[in-house]
Amino acid sequence: MSMRNGRDTRIDDWLKTHTLQDMEEIVTELASDGENVSDMSKVVHELEEMAEEEHEWEQQGLAKPRNEEQTA
Repeated sequence: MSMRNGRDTRIDDWLKTHTLQDMEEIVTELASDGENVSDMSKVVHELEEMAEEEHEWEQQGLAKPRNEEQTA
C-alpha cells in the first residue's frame, strides 16, 4: 500500500479515473446488498451539488470564490 501524507494513494488514483456516476453505482450496489450507505450517499450528494455549482459558475463566466468568507 502506497501512502502519502498519511493517506492511501490508491484512493487518489481511483478518483482520477472514475466519475460521480461510478460512485453512485457503488452506493446503489452496496445498498442493494443491505449495507448502510447513508454516509456515502450524503458525500456523493454533496459532491454532486459542488459539481453543479461549479458548472453554473462556468456558464455565467464568473470566477468562483475560493471560500465562503469571500462571498460575504
